[in-house]
Amino acid sequence: MKRRAYFTRLLLSFFIISIIPLVAAGIAFYAASLRIVNNANSQRGVDAISIAAETIEQRLDLYRHIAYTLSKRPQVSSAFTADKEKKDSTWLKGLYRVLYGEIAGHLYDVSVHLIAADGSSAYSTHQLPAHYDLSNYVNQDGIFSEERPDPDRTYLYFYPFISEKGDRVACSFFRELENGYLILDILAAPLFSEAEQRVFDSMILAETEQLQAVDFYRAERDGTFDHFEELRYLLEEGADRYNEGRAIIRDNVLLIVKKIPGSSLILLGSMSSDRFRFALSALWKFGSWILIGISVLVVLLAYYISRDIGGPVHDLASAMEHLSDGIPPRVSETGRNDELGYLVISYNRMVGRLEELLERTREEALALRIAERKALQAQVHPHFLFNTLGTIKSIAKLRQVPEIVDITTALGKMLRAAAGDGIDLVPFSTTVELLQSYIAIQYYRFGDRLQVSFNVDDSVLSFLVPRLILQPLVENAVIHSLEASPGPVHITITAQRRGIGMDVRITDDGPGIAPERLDEIMKNGIRVGISNVKRRMELLYQGEGHFSITSTVGTGTEVYLFFPGEQA
Repeated sequence: MKRRAYFTRLLLSFFIISIIPLVAAGIAFYAASLRIVNNANSQRGVDAISIAAETIEQRLDLYRHIAYTLSKRPQVSSAFTADKEKKDSTWLKGLYRVLYGEIAGHLYDVSVHLIAADGSSAYSTHQLPAHYDLSNYVNQDGIFSEERPDPDRTYLYFYPFISEKGDRVACSFFRELENGYLILDILAAPLFSEAEQRVFDSMILAETEQLQAVDFYRAERDGTFDHFEELRYLLEEGADRYNEGRAIIRDNVLLIVKKIPGSSLILLGSMSSDRFRFALSALWKFGSWILIGISVLVVLLAYYISRDIGGPVHDLASAMEHLSDGIPPRVSETGRNDELGYLVISYNRMVGRLEELLERTREEALALRIAERKALQAQVHPHFLFNTLGTIKSIAKLRQVPEIVDITTALGKMLRAAAGDGIDLVPFSTTVELLQSYIAIQYYRFGDRLQVSFNVDDSVLSFLVPRLILQPLVENAVIHSLEASPGPVHITITAQRRGIGMDVRITDDGPGIAPERLDEIMKNGIRVGISNVKRRMELLYQGEGHFSITSTVGTGTEVYLFFPGEQA
C-alpha cells in the first residue's frame, strides 16, 4: 500500500503541476495562432482574387468588343461574299489594315482569324491554328458544329490549346459572318500576370459548362477538369460551390473561388497551408520561449515537490534502464526502514547475483567459441598427408620432374600452415605467402588463363588475421570462375588500412553468381569454405569484423572482409 501511495502521489503531482498546464497552453496557443493566420490569409486571398477577377472581366469585355467591332466592319463582314475578281492585292491590304488596326496595342495578346464556312479560304493576323482549317473534314466538328441560336451574339468558347507559334491560348470569341466565321483567340498571358499576383500557389480560370480550365502558373495542366484536383474539391462541395468569395480548406489547401460576372467562368486560387505557416514562425518562437520558461518553472516546482517522494524510485528506475546493456549499476542504500528501503536492498542483492551468473556465462561462452573455432579449423588440417607429400617430392627430384617438386613444395607449405601448431592468428604477410603458394599450384593447371595480381599495402603486413581465412575464398574464385569460363580470368587481391583496421577485397571478372544462388550460399552454407569463413569471422570478432559477397552475372564477383586492428 505504501509503495502504491508513493507512486500515486508522484504521478498526481507530475500531471497537475506540469503535463496538464503545458498541454492546455500548447493547444490553446496553436489553435489561436492557426485561426488568426487562416483568417488573415483567407481575407488576403479574397482581396487578391477579387482584383484578378475584375481584371479578367475588363479584358474579356475589351476583347469581346474588338470581336464585335471587327465583325461589323464592311471589309470583314463581306470577306466571303465579295466577288473573287475584287479580291486583289489592294483589297487584301485593306482587309489586313482593318484587322491590325482593331487589335493595335494587343498584337501579342490576341489573334484574329477569318474562316470561310466551306473551308475554301482563310485570313489570319498570325498563323492559322491547324484545327481551324475547315478544308480538313475532321475540323468541321468542335466549335464550328455547335448550335448558336443568336447569329448576332459573340460566343465565348473555352478550349485551351497551344498555338502553332507555341503560345498558350486560353479562350476564344466566336462570331458568325455571312458564309464564314470570325474567331478572336485570347492568349493566357494578358488575362493574368503572375508577377502582379503571387498570393496563390496556383490560379485557375475554369469554364463550368464546358468543364475546361487553364492554370496560369502551370501550362501543362491546361485542359479538362480531371487535370485539376482543386476543381474536384469544388465538385464535392455541392450546388453552391461557385459562390463568390468563398474560402474552402481541404487537405491543407486553402481554396478561394470568384465568379467572373456575365459569363460561366470562375477564378479559383489555391495556396498550401505550409506556405503561410512561415508567417507564424516569429509568433511561435515567442510562444516557445514562454513555454520554455513555464516548463523550467514547472520542472523546478515538480523537482522540489516530488524529490522526497520519488527519489528512491527514480534511482531504481534509472539503474534498471541499463539492464538491456548488461548488468545494471548498484543503488546507494537509503537507510530507510519502509518498503522502499527493503526494495533497494533486494535490488542490490539481485545485481550481485546477476554479476555472478553473467561471469559464469561469459566463461562458458568463451570456452564454447574456442572449441567451435578449433573444430572449424580442423576442417583444413590434413596432417596425414605430410609424409606422403615428402615421398612424392623425393621421387620427383630423383626422376627430375621440377613441376611436381614445385607443386608438392607449395602444397607442403599450405598443409603446414593448416596444421598451425595451435596458433589461431598469423601475420597477414604469412597469409599472402600461402596464397602465392596456392596460386603457383593452380598456374600448372590453368596456365595463362589464370591471371592473379596482389595489391597489398606494406602497412598491413603485420596485421594478425585468422589462419587460412582467405584460402577458401581465393580457391572459390579460381575454380568456379575458370571452370565456368572458357577465357582467361583475372583475380585481384587488395589489402589496405582503414582506420585501425584492414580492408581486404578479392575480386574476379568471371561469370558471376545469380542473386538467388548467392542468397542461398550465404544463408544456407551450401559451400563449406564460405560457411567456414563466415562462422570464424563471427566467432572471432563478435560483430566487429565484416564479411560479405557481391556479384553480378556476366561481370564478376567481389568478396569483402574487414579485420579490426590487431597487429603482431
